[in-house]
Amino acid sequence: MSFWQQHKGIIKFIIKVVLTALALWFVFQKLDFNEIFQTLKKTHLGYFFVAFVLYNVSKISAAYRLLRYYQALGLQLEWWYHLRLYYLGMFYNLFLPGGIGGDGYKVLVLKPVYEGKTRQLVSATLLDRISGLAALVFLGLILTSFTSLINFHAALLPLSLLAIAVLYPTYYLFNKLLFPSFLTVFFQTSILSLVVQGVQVIAGIFLLMALGVETHWLAYLALLLVANAASVLPLTVGGFGLREFVFINAYPILQLDKVHAVAFSMLFFFLAALASLIGIIYSIKKESPKLINHQ
Repeated sequence: MSFWQQHKGIIKFIIKVVLTALALWFVFQKLDFNEIFQTLKKTHLGYFFVAFVLYNVSKISAAYRLLRYYQALGLQLEWWYHLRLYYLGMFYNLFLPGGIGGDGYKVLVLKPVYEGKTRQLVSATLLDRISGLAALVFLGLILTSFTSLINFHAALLPLSLLAIAVLYPTYYLFNKLLFPSFLTVFFQTSILSLVVQGVQVIAGIFLLMALGVETHWLAYLALLLVANAASVLPLTVGGFGLREFVFINAYPILQLDKVHAVAFSMLFFFLAALASLIGIIYSIKKESPKLINHQ
């Protein structure tokens, strides 16, 4: 076994840490870190707590969406077991330097009770991610259409409206051609994805309130969705640094306060990290998969 095969998980994690550090270094070259720190210190904890609750509501909805994909395969997991596994996956994705991540861990755990059909489990996990990304782009395009960014070029508005109109029909065709076994849950999972992202937008509103931001809410929220879409790329640790990179480059176009813009993106990361820490509760006790018909 080569050195890369033996240590690729650790190497990938180190690369992510380096890219995270570089992205944050670039961000803090353009503003004063102390300003960010002082802004974050003034965060209203009550509004932050509401945002935290809403964020977890979105993740519970996301867990149910993934469960529906599993059910389409005939894998009938007990709900509370699945939710615990989902949070554990969140924890692994964000905090552990392993090579498989949270999604891979879920596949490994469920493989023995699904007769070893790893490919179908991977397909369910992949489509779950794609469904979430489709909703992210869809809502991002809608919000962006109401911001000053749409005036950047005359062609942006008609292109944006066209993209909104064709996104879900295109996604349906993609699903039908490449993942036909999941077509039965297409509409329910698509609605759940919109719920997930919509609740996170509402959580974002409470984060803006926590920071005392009173103007340009739509622009901040649209940029958050764009930054979240960018953070799907596995380049940094949990998207940290990448979101801030997006915000620091886009704030002049959207006429946002750069300190509040970066503080907002960092606060969202802290929110996600705090929710992911819930998964550590389930990392202590290893459980066998629980099926509804095996209780």
